[in-house]
Amino acid sequence: MGLHPEITARFLDVLTAMKLLCKKGEYYQTAPELIPFLVEGEPYFSLYLESACKEREI
Repeated sequence: MGLHPEITARFLDVLTAMKLLCKKGEYYQTAPELIPFLVEGEPYFSLYLESACKEREI
């Protein structure tokens, strides 16, 4: 993607500190607490996110 590795790692660490991501070894993943907001069909799935996904398909 052409990203600067050190800056990217720092940014991901900030998101981890904010509990938006979890770090597993050298990999990052979405924090489990956010799944209800990001997965279609979950109770708090964002309507805006759903709309953005539909627009992207078009």
